[in-house]
Amino acid sequence: MIRISKQVSVYCSYLLFVVLILTGGASASGAAAGEQTGEPSQSQFNIDLGAFVRMAIPVSLLEQSTLIPIDGGVMVVFRDGGTFDASVLRDSQAGFPGADMRKAPEYMFREQQEAGDGGEFEASMQKMGQIFVRNSQPVEPLQTFDFRGGKGYLLEGRMRSLLVLGSQDITDHLIIISAKGIPGRKIVNWISQGARTAGTLSRLQSQQAE
Repeated sequence: MIRISKQVSVYCSYLLFVVLILTGGASASGAAAGEQTGEPSQSQFNIDLGAFVRMAIPVSLLEQSTLIPIDGGVMVVFRDGGTFDASVLRDSQAGFPGADMRKAPEYMFREQQEAGDGGEFEASMQKMGQIFVRNSQPVEPLQTFDFRGGKGYLLEGRMRSLLVLGSQDITDHLIIISAKGIPGRKIVNWISQGARTAGTLSRLQSQQAE
């Protein structure tokens, strides 16, 4: 468990990175948006989930918050009581080694009367989606959004917001984010900001290698 204050935010960025690496979960780093792009700098905290999602959270929101490494991800408790937890769901954890997890979100949120060809895997993902809907108690229709490297599904709920993120290319895992007291759209913005940061770094690394 890590508490972040103004005085130790930079140190905790490093500490969380070490803890998460040692536990095999998500990785995290402190950074300033604009350092690589030349844009106005804004301090942010990057959390990498799986192999295709980066979240960029303003450090100001993390002051006096608690970050807790969990199996395959991280939980954040903000100073106002809002929380979110992000985790990686792998094909083997879902009980279907070798399944194409890119299809899982579509199966989760497909209308029940629609027949698919995914067999037991599809049926299992549909049941998981039904649990997500019950726990979320949606107040808006399912929303979808694209980000660099993947597609997201968002349920804004009365009890909590839920996001399921799938990759365009990676087949063996997806990302699930559950949030309470935090609008799902805000998390979508963190994902979009993180994707832009990751894309900039990737382009710079490619240029340096040439």
